[in-house]
Amino acid sequence: LQESHAPLLQGTSANTSQNPPQATQTTQTTQSTTAPEVKPLWKYGANTLQAFKDYMQAKDLGSASAWLELGKMAVEGIVLYPDNNVAMRCFEKAIELGSVQALVELGKVYMENRDTQVLEYGSGEVISGQEVIHALNPLKDDLESEDYLTIFKHCQVFKDKTLTNCQEKAKELFEKAVGLGEGRGYVGLAKMFEYYKDDDEMAKTYYTQAMQSLKTQAQKGDGEAYALWGVALKEVSGYRGKQEAMQLHQKAIDLGYADAYDHLADLDYERADDYRKQGARLGSGKCARFLRFSTDNLPYEGRDDLENFELAAKQAIEFMDRLMECIQIQKFVALHCRHHQVLLRLLENLSLVRAINGRIGLHNIERYQPLLELAESKIYKIADALDRQNTRFVENMGASRWCFDALNRYDNLRAFAKPYDDGYKKVNAKGEVERISAIRRPTR
Repeated sequence: LQESHAPLLQGTSANTSQNPPQATQTTQTTQSTTAPEVKPLWKYGANTLQAFKDYMQAKDLGSASAWLELGKMAVEGIVLYPDNNVAMRCFEKAIELGSVQALVELGKVYMENRDTQVLEYGSGEVISGQEVIHALNPLKDDLESEDYLTIFKHCQVFKDKTLTNCQEKAKELFEKAVGLGEGRGYVGLAKMFEYYKDDDEMAKTYYTQAMQSLKTQAQKGDGEAYALWGVALKEVSGYRGKQEAMQLHQKAIDLGYADAYDHLADLDYERADDYRKQGARLGSGKCARFLRFSTDNLPYEGRDDLENFELAAKQAIEFMDRLMECIQIQKFVALHCRHHQVLLRLLENLSLVRAINGRIGLHNIERYQPLLELAESKIYKIADALDRQNTRFVENMGASRWCFDALNRYDNLRAFAKPYDDGYKKVNAKGEVERISAIRRPTR
């Protein structure tokens, strides 16, 4: 990977952090003249599978934009399995065919992995026995010792395939993109200095430069450029630029860029949930991932009189209704639109469904039965199909399946306070609490 894009970086100006790159005229390889034009992924909305089919056909005909979009799908885990190594290979292909934006996307992958990125676990050269022994000898072989996890990291037979110096590679790629007139490169540089170098002033300088380039791209119908222009404006102008930034995000939405709803949510906290619901219903993975249900003003707050099963049941039903709305939206995005990162949030919320049912017993209520069936069985066939060894996504998926940490966030609610004994009382199909003896038994 390093070798394949080295020629593209030749001649990149060695800009220091005090001298932002300016747009320059640079020649670049162009894609095949017979390659078909493809729409960016955001223009497909919820129809991501059709997008994937179109890109797979177009890439065979030399389409740089098809390779670019396939790389984005691999990064986000949309239709494709979330895999940075696959994404980087797609971006490399796009760069070879002349995609400037792929420079930025490849740079973002480098940037997010800081200095070292693991490409494939256990796929490198053999580790010598002596090297392992030297690493293990100074450590304490004790389960209670802090060295335990360090020992585990050294218990390998093969090295991982890795890339190092990722931050500098990201900076070079962003600067190359800027030199080719891509405003997204400025945004990448701004985020690098903002989040990783802790230099807000330099970040603002890059955001300022991004706005002019993004404005030109946006006015050509680039919805994502409108949204990024709004982000840059808000970072430079602060609260004073809020209204204008919101207008830019709305223009992005009008063009079909649903992720802009997530940016609106960041600017208007009071309406954040409503914005994210709108975006998620259009297939936005970002909106669905950050969508939360509210536990404010649940009935019978407080943990007094915990033995009162009726109060706990009424609170649980209200909690379940709010949770169910969130799950139905995330189910659409995760399963219909095939956003696998959203699947993690869906699994986490379904773990709450199982937990609340185990404590209160809401399976007799008809509207909850499909949800409980999904939480107990159907979803695991999909999760198992995504199970791959040695990947971070699988680790996160396993944690989300049985999200005990999430339960701790709700232990202040009486409905989650303890498992209630339903030996004498049950919640019936109407959502009412009745004694077992008062519930009619079905006739045979």
